[in-house]
Amino acid sequence: MEWGTYKPNQFFGIKNRDPEPITVGMAWVVPGMKKGEFDVKHSYKYESNNGEIAYYEFHDGWSSSKQVIEDPRENARIEIEFTKQVKLDDNENVESSWQALISIQRINPKKILGMVPFIYLSSIKGGIKPQQKSHPIHKDQTHVLKIVRNLPDNYNEYFEFMNIGENVNGSTVMGVHVEEEQIWNVESLFRNNMREILLGGQQYQENANFVIMRLPKIKKESSFFISYKKKRYSEIDDVHTDSFLMRKSESELIDDFKLQMQIKRKSFDNKFASVFKLNQERFDNDPILNQFKEKGLQFSKEALSNLLGGIGYYYGPVLIRDRNRGSSYDEPAELFTGSPSRSRFPRGFLWDEGFHLTLTCQWSKLLCMDILSHWFNSMKSNGWIPREQIRGPEAESNVPREFIVQDPKVANPPSMMFPMKFLLQEAQKGDKKITFFVSTLYQKWQTWYQWFFKSQENPSMPFNFSWRGRTSQENFPSGLDDYPRGFIVNEGYEIHLDLQSWMVEFSKFMSLYATLAEDQKSSVKYQFNAKRIEEELHEKLLNPNTNLYADYLGLQFEPILLKNGGYAEKIEWRIDLKCGENAMNSLKQPAKCNHPYSNDEFKNNARCCIDENCIPDPDCSCSRCEQFRSIDDDYNTQLGNSYSVHEGIINFWPIMFGLVNDNQTLHNHLSLLGDPTKMLSNSGIRSLSKMDQFYQYGSNYWRGAIWINVNYLVLRGLFKFYQSDETIINQIPQYKVDPQIQTQSELYQIIRQRLIQTVYKNWSQNHLFWEQYDNESGVGTFTKPFTGWTALILLIVSENYV
Repeated sequence: MEWGTYKPNQFFGIKNRDPEPITVGMAWVVPGMKKGEFDVKHSYKYESNNGEIAYYEFHDGWSSSKQVIEDPRENARIEIEFTKQVKLDDNENVESSWQALISIQRINPKKILGMVPFIYLSSIKGGIKPQQKSHPIHKDQTHVLKIVRNLPDNYNEYFEFMNIGENVNGSTVMGVHVEEEQIWNVESLFRNNMREILLGGQQYQENANFVIMRLPKIKKESSFFISYKKKRYSEIDDVHTDSFLMRKSESELIDDFKLQMQIKRKSFDNKFASVFKLNQERFDNDPILNQFKEKGLQFSKEALSNLLGGIGYYYGPVLIRDRNRGSSYDEPAELFTGSPSRSRFPRGFLWDEGFHLTLTCQWSKLLCMDILSHWFNSMKSNGWIPREQIRGPEAESNVPREFIVQDPKVANPPSMMFPMKFLLQEAQKGDKKITFFVSTLYQKWQTWYQWFFKSQENPSMPFNFSWRGRTSQENFPSGLDDYPRGFIVNEGYEIHLDLQSWMVEFSKFMSLYATLAEDQKSSVKYQFNAKRIEEELHEKLLNPNTNLYADYLGLQFEPILLKNGGYAEKIEWRIDLKCGENAMNSLKQPAKCNHPYSNDEFKNNARCCIDENCIPDPDCSCSRCEQFRSIDDDYNTQLGNSYSVHEGIINFWPIMFGLVNDNQTLHNHLSLLGDPTKMLSNSGIRSLSKMDQFYQYGSNYWRGAIWINVNYLVLRGLFKFYQSDETIINQIPQYKVDPQIQTQSELYQIIRQRLIQTVYKNWSQNHLFWEQYDNESGVGTFTKPFTGWTALILLIVSENYV
């Protein structure tokens, strides 16, 4: 695993797993918007509106991949094939090598290519001394650039670069020295030295740590070969005479490479069919999958491939909030992890990675264990794991400062137990490597569980849990961000249904883990915790008025009845503090002037008032102003203990984990789930009911859109615990269940079919997977590509629920 496509934020970035890495990458210079200006394309940017896309046709996570990049504006299609080998030589020394073939061609053969491509190699350690050699077969027509490096333990490594194609003349090599802390900033380097890079000839600084190779001008198409090899040579001069690219002619090199790629691709296809039980025959014969039979198999393979192509290696410290000293960095460390999005989120997210590994673990147990080890090595001594790990200056460069700092009181859902549970099941089958691995992590899992229990349990309510760090408008710790909870924050006195359900499942998982670790005493304790937490869930979180599970939120504004028959929070103000006829609140009414505050981030944020010492905001257009007041001090404010009035994805957390035992309660939840006027859309399950006061209101992130991870969890729950062809979903008056749904199994299949159709339809346009999908149109929204947990669509297609 030393080398791989471990810079997922780049269009092409091969990197070794080293705190001071070597990177081989690609960039291309294009004309700017104004005459005489130039721009550089190197990093995959989600906000680009130029139609650029990059996706993997296949990626096995370790030894081979094929990526396609299309840049319509520059009329360029770039295909990058990568293959890697590791073996033992005759003396049982490890010998590793890899090759990459970059092919550039025109999308429209009638138009010219509008790009000037470059390949580069950077090394923080320096020591780059390129040599140009004539190819022994092609003589003066072809030159090979070779870089040799000496390594510890008598190892040597070399890189070779060679143009292949219609025009191999005109390439140049430039070597420069870049400050270590800026060596990652390739685009800045190009922009600051554009004239020299475009017009300069052969030039090389003695202490260079960044080598740029300009490819010859491309008329129709061209290719570029890169090779790498690392081994122990018996004689030091042997590394200079050894070569991969100069052993054969260009045509022989290409033919041999293509043959190796065919073998790798065939191996990938065979393994895919074996692991996920998906082949063309299943798409042809399955009544749900049949409508996707034309490209459904490739769609499924690309979901996996682009998840694996998002794995990266990062090194650096994490910025941690210290309530006494401000924020400070911890010690630098490495993190090998998947990422939600190559273009927007190329870094580690804790609960996202649990979903990523749910799929990755089934594909490669070794890869999964490698990533799990890195995450649990990042755990602090008290058991806290930073939920978002932004390591190194490159990762930090695209993140607002307020999101870089991590709060040690903030949790994230323990979704890592899904892949770990899969590994425990494999260990029970007798796999010795996995058994050893899970035994080494057991103590860390215990520590993590204890941290969750101590930090998120309510002090005055044992076995009841709430997310620490939520505000009136957001709950980032839960992972559901702006999903509405309650305006007034009663930290330590609320009970959050999703976290309560997570803790039941977490406790059951730890009991299983302890049993496998032959720690029977702890297993009994975890089982007791699971029982008590579940009892509290049924006793305190089942709203008797609706027979639905919901958050308990403590003192809140007394809810009001809406015209549609639903209840709503009486929030007459706006979060942005705007007011008047042109600023509607969540109740679809003109927002009031004054914003009552509790002891949270909105304190003292008055828009206007009648106090003689107060200066009204000139933007306040209310017809009259009221005295600024505080929820904490004004006893006339109508407050009452209440459950959350919101209907949405949180209501179904007990369904996800099979915790609903009462038949009538189950029917209520399934009827709500199958109601098109509330939760069920033509694209999948909405994150928030269409009838809710906050539906698509304000920030509109988790307020109605279709999210694949929670849809997967609901389908998982229905598939594992609530599938029946006999039990009819009751037609409860307050719900209008889709007439196609009569049984629990039909509900499951309709949700599954609509989800697959939504993701497939978007993918079929340009091979892209999205962060979320509009619940009305099914169109992908927010970030693209997003092959983090959206790749779970593969497990939904294959019905492979962990």
